[in-house]
Amino acid sequence: MKWFVGLLVLLGACTREPGRSPQAEACHAPEDRCRPPVAGHGVDGKPVADDAFQGKVVLVNFWATWCAPCIKELPALQKVYARNKDRGFQVVGLVSADEASDEEIRLFANRFGVSYPVVRASEQLESSFGLGGVLPTTFLYDRTGRLRRHWDGAIREEALEDEIRVLLQ
Repeated sequence: MKWFVGLLVLLGACTREPGRSPQAEACHAPEDRCRPPVAGHGVDGKPVADDAFQGKVVLVNFWATWCAPCIKELPALQKVYARNKDRGFQVVGLVSADEASDEEIRLFANRFGVSYPVVRASEQLESSFGLGGVLPTTFLYDRTGRLRRHWDGAIREEALEDEIRVLLQ
């Protein structure tokens, strides 16, 4: 098992706690998955309403404060968000498998300049996305809510920007 964890770290991903399996379900067909609703309260205490994401290109990023690849990718996500938020792009950070308090997570995100909503992911929310055992895990949805891209492991800023550019046209 240690060699597997080491391999994932080298590949730019962290393992989550064992025993969680993906429960992905397609909304229409396997190749046409719809974005599950994301709503609740952010770690900053502000409400996060799913209807605010309607008609936008939405990136949902599962991460944790203890995950080195997650930490490495946070500045890239923030940069892409800052460049594209006025064009209809939204990022939502979902904190998963993390024992840090909401206040600790908020301070952590602030240290990296994260300005998009950050919500603690419940088991139900993780299950609705089909989250497996890797962090970071990221899902990219087009303006209609259809899944367009899925990444297990850290995303390169340039690769994400290329994907976003196509979906925002």
